[in-house]
Amino acid sequence: MRANEFTEASYPGNIGAMEVVRFMQTATPREKTVLRKLIDADQLSKAWQLIQKVTGVQLQGREFAEAYQGGPITH
Repeated sequence: MRANEFTEASYPGNIGAMEVVRFMQTATPREKTVLRKLIDADQLSKAWQLIQKVTGVQLQGREFAEAYQGGPITH
């Protein structure tokens, strides 16, 4: 692993909570607004994609793999 790569705190029951906290600490105000809109619109795959993009962490699990490989967020 390179020094600038991060890994998820992976354990049973973890749904990326630490990564959401990291996102909220580092995201721009615009990115935070986009995340809220995606969650409100039930576009969770795009929300996870944005969190992964901003934090640089690929979340583990089937439900996140699609989000990590998705296209760019355009909002």
